[in-house]
Amino acid sequence: MADNPDWKFETKQIHTGAAPDPVTNARATPIYQTTSYVFNNAEHAQNLFALAEFGNIYTRIQNPTQAVVEERVAALEGGTGALLLASGQSASTFAVLNIAQAGDHFVASSSIYGGTYNLFKYTLAKLGIEVTFVENQDDLDEWRRAIRPNTKLLFAETIGNPKINVLDISSIADIAHEAGALFHTDAVQAAAHLPIDVRALGVDALSVSGHKLGAPKGSGAVFVRAGLPFEPLLHGGGQERGRRSGTENVAWAVALAAACGELAAERRTERGTERGADFIERVLSTVPGSRLTGHRTQRLPGHASFIVPGAGGETVLLELERRGVIASSGSACAAGRTEPSHVLTALGLTTDEASAALRFTWTADVAAAELEASVTALAAAVHAVRPQ
Repeated sequence: MADNPDWKFETKQIHTGAAPDPVTNARATPIYQTTSYVFNNAEHAQNLFALAEFGNIYTRIQNPTQAVVEERVAALEGGTGALLLASGQSASTFAVLNIAQAGDHFVASSSIYGGTYNLFKYTLAKLGIEVTFVENQDDLDEWRRAIRPNTKLLFAETIGNPKINVLDISSIADIAHEAGALFHTDAVQAAAHLPIDVRALGVDALSVSGHKLGAPKGSGAVFVRAGLPFEPLLHGGGQERGRRSGTENVAWAVALAAACGELAAERRTERGTERGADFIERVLSTVPGSRLTGHRTQRLPGHASFIVPGAGGETVLLELERRGVIASSGSACAAGRTEPSHVLTALGLTTDEASAALRFTWTADVAAAELEASVTALAAAVHAVRPQ
């Protein structure tokens, strides 16, 4: 179903890719659980298998429900197409390995999720792909200096972790294109909060994760600009029209589509941003010695990261939990690890300072009283663990 050019963001997230059922006129897209499809005649079948005509051949290759979800995710970021995968991590991997090969080099911000950092530093190195990490992603000259003759890609998160700063996407995309390279942004954290138009910003590839949008864990998607080479990483059953082998999780795909629809009503950042600014100011004025990591205003709504010297992060978390407040001392995906964030140490913080990091997150509908209660709990928790 072609989008109406007059549709606003909210309408796109509810109706993009869908068409009323021709028999019942039902508006909602059904979950197609069929494995096969009817061919009108031999010529119709021949055209489908020869890819001379668009249509459904076999669910292993393409599912109509899946196709609607991919169009909706593409509309979320202003793109023309997307591919559903199992996570944001797999989406980023898919995009990077379609751009870089053995002997190639790429540049990445160091302000990225720890799992992605390890993927680039260790796994891709085994594949013969070398990475240079930019320590200060806001320093455009540092990006330029890191580029080599064999650089194929620049990579950064739209929202840097854990500083939660908003990246200057278009400037870094311009630097990549000036050098003949491509630009990929990981929008896992940003997609639910910030409008991103891949065409307007010059983005060549973008990845999102379903659970950050409100869908179940185990769904994600990658956008790749039209015209770029796109090869499957694994050649198997040929699902997703030959782009990604492996049986599709249609139920999770439907959940991701529903999450996009819910997002249309919830992507309202003004209140969350205003209350977040109040929360930051209250923490800095109430907790002695506390420091904010990242920019005061150019940051993701609903997130704040602090350094509280003299109060070990893990110990403070236990005290906060006793007072009914749940926070984190680093990436949720690095549970059980005691090493401080590589991003914070790259900022010049000592190991002790980085180990005293605390991160708070909240939703757009959080009550001001809840945030104030969190400030009070934090002040009491820090007082309880600091040497008197």
